[in-house]
Amino acid sequence: MQYGILTVIERNPGLKQQHVCLAIGIRRANFVTLLDDLEHRGIARRGPSAHDQRASALFLTKKGEALMRRLRQANKDHEKRIAAGLSEAERKLLIRLLSKVKTSADSSDS
Repeated sequence: MQYGILTVIERNPGLKQQHVCLAIGIRRANFVTLLDDLEHRGIARRGPSAHDQRASALFLTKKGEALMRRLRQANKDHEKRIAAGLSEAERKLLIRLLSKVKTSADSSDS
């Protein structure tokens, strides 16, 4: 869950908390606890929103940015390892099929 939060913040610096909650599908009450932990660990920080003074904008810290670089590399290495036995065509087919499964699961959640 925290990796998802960090990814959304990394790709959308300054995003409001409620938008991060919507992006990852988590209730705000649960999100605050997770965000407090990330902030306590020095990975993410709340800051003033440029568009809404009542809301907090979310940002990664330098430590959070470094962590995300390491996590992305670990993720790439892991994907490479588990797909090592697949040809490029098989890998593309797998990605296409998994995308269909995700689309189907997302539509059944609505």
